[in-house]
Amino acid sequence: MHHLLCALTLVFILCFTSSACSLTNTTRFSSYQLFSISDGLSQVSVQDIEQDQNGYIWIATQAGLDRFDGYQFVNSDGLINSSGWMPKGMVQDIELDESTGDLWFASRDGLYVLRSGNTKFESVSKVLLEEDDLEVMAIHADDFGNIWVGTMRGVYVLYKGRASLEILWSKSNTIGVFDLALSPNNVLWVATNDGVMQFDTQEQTWLERLLPSEMASIIYFDTNGNAWLGTSGNGVFWFESAKNEGYNEPLQFSLNEGLVNPIVNDIKQDAQSNIWIATVDGISIASPIKESTKHLAPYSFETVQSFDPSSKNASISNVLSLHMHSEELVFAGTIGKGFFVADYAEPLFNSVVLDKGIISYSVTVQKDDLAWVSSENGVYKFSDKYKVEGPFNKTLNGDSPLISNIMQDAHYSSINDEIYLASRIGLKRFNYTTLEIENMAFPKALLYSISETPEGLLLLSTRSMGFYLYDPRNESIIHHWDMPLSFNAHFINPQTILVPTTNGLYKIDLVSFDYEVFKHNEDEPDSLPYNVVTWVSKYKENEYFVGTQSKGLQLMEYENNGQPPSFRPILPHSDLGRLSIGAVVPDANNNYWVTTTQSIAKLSGNLNEITFFGESDGVNSSGYFISSFAQDSKGYTYFAGADGLTHFKPEEILAKANPPKLQFTVVKTLNSHQEQMNEYPLLQNSQQGKLILSPNNLMLSIEFAANEYKNAENIEYAYKLEGFHNTWQYAPSRSRIATFTHLLPGKYTFKVKSTDRYQNWYNKPISLSITVPTPWWETDLAIFIWLSILCFFAYSAYKWRMFTIYQRERKLTNLVNEKTADLETANEKLRQLSIRDPLTQLLNRRGFTQLAEREYLKFVRDKQNFSIVLLDIDHFKEINDNYGHDFGDEVLIEVANLLKSSLRSVDILARWGGEEFIVLLPDTNVKGAAEMSDKVRAKVIEFNFGSFDEVISVSFSAGVCEILANESLDNCISEADKRLYKAKERGRNLVCTE
Repeated sequence: MHHLLCALTLVFILCFTSSACSLTNTTRFSSYQLFSISDGLSQVSVQDIEQDQNGYIWIATQAGLDRFDGYQFVNSDGLINSSGWMPKGMVQDIELDESTGDLWFASRDGLYVLRSGNTKFESVSKVLLEEDDLEVMAIHADDFGNIWVGTMRGVYVLYKGRASLEILWSKSNTIGVFDLALSPNNVLWVATNDGVMQFDTQEQTWLERLLPSEMASIIYFDTNGNAWLGTSGNGVFWFESAKNEGYNEPLQFSLNEGLVNPIVNDIKQDAQSNIWIATVDGISIASPIKESTKHLAPYSFETVQSFDPSSKNASISNVLSLHMHSEELVFAGTIGKGFFVADYAEPLFNSVVLDKGIISYSVTVQKDDLAWVSSENGVYKFSDKYKVEGPFNKTLNGDSPLISNIMQDAHYSSINDEIYLASRIGLKRFNYTTLEIENMAFPKALLYSISETPEGLLLLSTRSMGFYLYDPRNESIIHHWDMPLSFNAHFINPQTILVPTTNGLYKIDLVSFDYEVFKHNEDEPDSLPYNVVTWVSKYKENEYFVGTQSKGLQLMEYENNGQPPSFRPILPHSDLGRLSIGAVVPDANNNYWVTTTQSIAKLSGNLNEITFFGESDGVNSSGYFISSFAQDSKGYTYFAGADGLTHFKPEEILAKANPPKLQFTVVKTLNSHQEQMNEYPLLQNSQQGKLILSPNNLMLSIEFAANEYKNAENIEYAYKLEGFHNTWQYAPSRSRIATFTHLLPGKYTFKVKSTDRYQNWYNKPISLSITVPTPWWETDLAIFIWLSILCFFAYSAYKWRMFTIYQRERKLTNLVNEKTADLETANEKLRQLSIRDPLTQLLNRRGFTQLAEREYLKFVRDKQNFSIVLLDIDHFKEINDNYGHDFGDEVLIEVANLLKSSLRSVDILARWGGEEFIVLLPDTNVKGAAEMSDKVRAKVIEFNFGSFDEVISVSFSAGVCEILANESLDNCISEADKRLYKAKERGRNLVCTE
């Protein structure tokens, strides 16, 4: 639903009267909201408005009935779907029987009632009224539970406990009963087109008619027992109560006394004892005068015709009906415009508009508590409540007013006793004595904000030229940092500041001029959540408030010890976790006042509670600018925003609100055989109930609402479905719906709780019991039958399969054995290929390493030593070059054969690589390994290689190493390799052991 909330002041047209009436000037309204067809209202002419005991607002229109929960309307079609029956056509009156909670409806086709705790309307007209007198005009429910009914031709009563209406008075001709009301002395007053008829309910007799020939339209008895009679052309007649003696002669209030129009449609009394009179030209408010005489009427009148004379949509003429809400709201139905809701309570915050359409950017307070406001039209002075002087925009250098008057920031320096201005064309000085603006520096810079050091130096932020440290006394730039747009700086010690910017949080050393930037890092969950930082200030030692754009308020922990800061959100489930932050200002009671782009919030000192204040409290609906605040010595806090200046004393702001009545508004289900969701009927008191779903339910949707009519958008909600998830899920007012799909059979409890409009939680939730029955095919009996059938078929299949399995068993077993053998053979071939050298058929390096590691484990476990021999064929490259690679391969093969024939079965022989071979000799020391190596070396020298005519001499060099304690296998091999190279260096054809 589209909300048109705007904090406006009602403008009254003052009507000067004769000596019998005095006048007040204006009345202030905290908020105003108009509801029409675009918001969901079914028709724009509102006949009557009433609130039921569950908090719903019922609206009678020419098209029927609408029900309103503060967010959305359920109109005639929706009510028919949920109730099955309702009044047809124009509904003219709605009356709540407070003794039972029943709602009675007067319509052109009869009388209807909606019983408390029921979902269906009952028609009582055709049974209880005369057949030719079905057009019901008015209903009155008295304090005794009796229902009084007025029609076009008569007066009826339904006494408490009786089943039928009793005719009190009836005529064949049309007289028109427009209203009924029971006086404190139990006399029924009946407004007709021929005066006021009176019926003594105790004596059961009709009394003398009052004001015969007057067309009476409305009757109302105020809290003092006085009678107010509205007419269609002669204004209002006021009958002062004479207690047990009846009423004094009436006084007439019409145009001469200040009534806006003599055609009166409705009369109501508000919580401040003022009488509201609805007419065809707007509303008149009659306020009691404490001391009245025979020459001075007891009431003064104010006229409400529009909220803003310049706005066509704000006109409130043709007011047809009134309803006074307990939260100091007035609902007013109109002809042709829908209805509006206005808050007439005194706002908690004081807001001042500088000039119409003028934006106030910032505020600063001088030493004598004068507040100076910078704006788009110069500077304004604010010296007392609602007292504004200005604008002061006279410049000494003749700058163009369109540019020079735009002052982004104002800062009062108590050290220099100067007011500095950040403007679109540089730094200015405001002379608060001559009220003139002087140029200072940076004529081409678009300055945004001004901060000050303890020494009186200025920290200047520009939109595109970086950040400056400036000395205003000698007009010199001390340092310039190339930085993005920044806001007011915060000192964490005398030489270090934190500066929020649009691209991270900067820490600047004002002595060395070095800086460090803290930014968002996706890999660090505790990093800055968003790089647009709008505010920073101290909370506690090493803890700071950090405001961001759209990511709410963060608490930064930073010890300034070289480690990056960590950030965590403050109250992330509230609006504080979603809004953009303007400022965080402490008060004397250890609370913090937070401005945002939408509201002002009060944050408790322990950061666990938050209270939001909205438009109805006097807060600017457009929010407040970044760092635009000030505090004076009297305890006032000032915030500047686009809609003006807000000021208040924190200790005077007390948020009081009744807990809104939370309801389940719509429950919808979708089953597998349905194409559209089906709405489940709810009781009129929809705070608890039971819901049994179909076993084939696919989706369940539950909507809920707290009946709040001041700031419905401020309500926060939390819900959970116990049995499905037991943690609260938080939702803003725009997401008042929970949807669940494919719930398993079982019992669940859906619970919802909400805040009030200040976002204070009420922890008593409403609940809805939900049962998802087990499908018949999953019941115990069905499971038993299914299991029996399954067992029968399984046994039959088993017997049949056993025969075929037996026949195929041997064939399958043989086939499996054959395939298994083939697979094992193939695997063994693959394994051998992976660990064998294809030329010499010795182990390769991988195969050697596997077996050598086993021997090493034996050494570690059992202290069984071993030795490594690493040998290399001498001059093998020359053999390849002189006799060819084929002969070289033959030499490798023969050397391998000689080695194999000389070793034990437990020894491990492998081709290490190229012309190198390696041998692991278990349980052999270095001496034994050297002796074996020499024997093999001798055999190689004596062996006749090839068929060449010349004698080809082949020899090898070897390095021998024994494994030592605490030595790894790799170190042992490496040591053997070193000794091999020593053998090479000593002339080759040697075995080196050291």
